[in-house]
Amino acid sequence: AGGGHGAGGPSAVFQPAPVAESLSDSNRITVGADTTWSAFFEAIGDDAGMPIFVNWHAIQEELDAEKIGPEKPIGLALKDFRPAEALRLLNERLGGYAAIDMRMTEDRLTFATRRYFDRRELVLATYDLGVITDGLLNLKDRDLLDRTHKQVIDVVTSFVETEMWTSYGGDLGQIYAFNNKLFVQCPARLQPRVEWVLEEMKQTLESEQSMSPPIGSLDRPIPIVYIEGGVGTPGAYTLAADGVPLSTVLAACGLGRFERIRVLRSQAGTEVAVHTATPKDFSSGGTQFLVRPGDRIIVE
Repeated sequence: AGGGHGAGGPSAVFQPAPVAESLSDSNRITVGADTTWSAFFEAIGDDAGMPIFVNWHAIQEELDAEKIGPEKPIGLALKDFRPAEALRLLNERLGGYAAIDMRMTEDRLTFATRRYFDRRELVLATYDLGVITDGLLNLKDRDLLDRTHKQVIDVVTSFVETEMWTSYGGDLGQIYAFNNKLFVQCPARLQPRVEWVLEEMKQTLESEQSMSPPIGSLDRPIPIVYIEGGVGTPGAYTLAADGVPLSTVLAACGLGRFERIRVLRSQAGTEVAVHTATPKDFSSGGTQFLVRPGDRIIVE
C-alpha cells in the first residue's frame, strides 16, 4: 500500500511548487485517428470549458517533429476517453521518456512536455530515515552509516525514474543523506513515490525487529546481559532471543567513543572472554557477534 503523510511523510518541504488540479473524471473526448494535434488539444479544452495554451516550442524541442506538430494527425481513434488516459495512450505511441502532459490553472489548460512541467515543479523535501539509521547514530559508526545512506539512495534512485537523477546522468533529481535525514529534490509528482519506497524500507526493518522484541526493557528479569563501562546507560538488559547481534545490543544503551569492547561468558563455571571488538571492527561490518543470555559486555 502507498505511504501516507505522517510519520513516513516529509518532515519539511522547501518552496513547494503548485501542482495543477486534474480534470474531472466526467470529462470525456472522442476524436478520430486523422484528428490533428491542435484539434486534439482544443477538444480537451472545449470539453472542460476552458481556453488552452499549447507550448509548441517545448513540445517540438523534445519530441520528434515527424510525429507531432500542430497539423500532424494523432494517428489513433479515441472514443469517450478521459483526457489523461488519451494522453497516456498517445504518449505510448510517441515512445521514449519525453511525453506530453497538461496542467489546469484557474484560467486555462496548458499543454507542454512532462519535462517542462517537471522543471517548473521541483520540490525539495526532507524525510526522516527513522528506524533505518537510529541504531547507527547511537553507535556513532560513521563508515557503517555512510554505507547505509548509500544503500538507501541506491534503492530510491533505482525505483523512482532512474534516468532523472544526477547520479545517473540526469539533471532533475538530487538526493543526499545526512545523519537521520534524507534530502530529496525532484519533481513534485515523484515525491509520493520516494515516500512510498522509504516507507516500505522502514516497514521491512520494523517487521524484522518485531520478530525479536527490543532489548533494553526490564519487564521480565531474564534472559539478560550486563553492560558495563563507557555507555550512556549501563546495567542489565533483556534479550529478545537467545542470540542478538552485539551492535544491536550496544545501540540500545547509548554507546559512545571506545577503544575496546569485551564480551565475557561463563563456561564451566569460569568467566572467559569470548569476543573482542575495536572501532575498526565496527566500521568494517564485523559486528554480528551474537550476544547470549548471561554475557557480560565491558566497554573500555
